[in-house]
Amino acid sequence: MYKLRIKWYDFCFCLLTFFLFFLQRNVAIPEFDGRIISVPISFMAPQDESNNVRYYEPVQDRIEAVSKQAVKIARLRHKPNSEKKIAFVLTNSSGKAQRIGDAVGLDTPASLMRVFQAMNDIGYNFGGEDLPPDGDKLIQALIDKCSYDEIVLTERQLANAAGRVPTEVYKRLFESLPTKQKDHMVEQWGAPPG
Repeated sequence: MYKLRIKWYDFCFCLLTFFLFFLQRNVAIPEFDGRIISVPISFMAPQDESNNVRYYEPVQDRIEAVSKQAVKIARLRHKPNSEKKIAFVLTNSSGKAQRIGDAVGLDTPASLMRVFQAMNDIGYNFGGEDLPPDGDKLIQALIDKCSYDEIVLTERQLANAAGRVPTEVYKRLFESLPTKQKDHMVEQWGAPPG
C-alpha cells in the first residue's frame, strides 16, 4: 500500500509540474501580451523586526512618473488613431537575425501582420508606406534595416541601416562603461566601433 501511495504522489507531482509549466508558458508569461512599459514604483523595505512583516516602500519620483504616464495613456482615447504613435518591440535574445521575433509556439510575424491590418482598417497611420504582404517579408524588411548581425547581412544592408551612431560618439560612450562590460563587448564584437 505504501509503494502505491508513493507512486500516486509521484504521478500527482508530475501532473502538477506539467500544469504549472503549461500555466507559465500560456497564461503567466505569454510572448505577445500587449504590455505597457513602465517602471517599478516600490521596493522591498527592510524587515520590521517588531512584527516580522515585510512591506514595500514607495518611491515618490517613480510614482509621479507612472502617474504622468497613466494620464498620457488615458488622453490617447481622445486622440485620432491617425495621430497616435505605437511601437512594437520584438524579442531578439541572441542578437542574431534569425531570432528576431522568436517566440515559443507563436508565429510572431504573422500575428503582427494581422494586428497591423486591423490597425490600418481603423485609421492608424503607417507613414504612407504599404504594409508588407506577409510576415516573412516583414521580418526581411526588419533585417534589411535594423539588424546588426554581420554574419548574415550584406554590405548593402549594413549601408542601408535605419540608424547609426557616429564612431566618435560610440567610442566616447564605450569608454564610459565599466571595464568588465567593455571587456565582454570586445570579446563578443571586437574593438570599437565593434
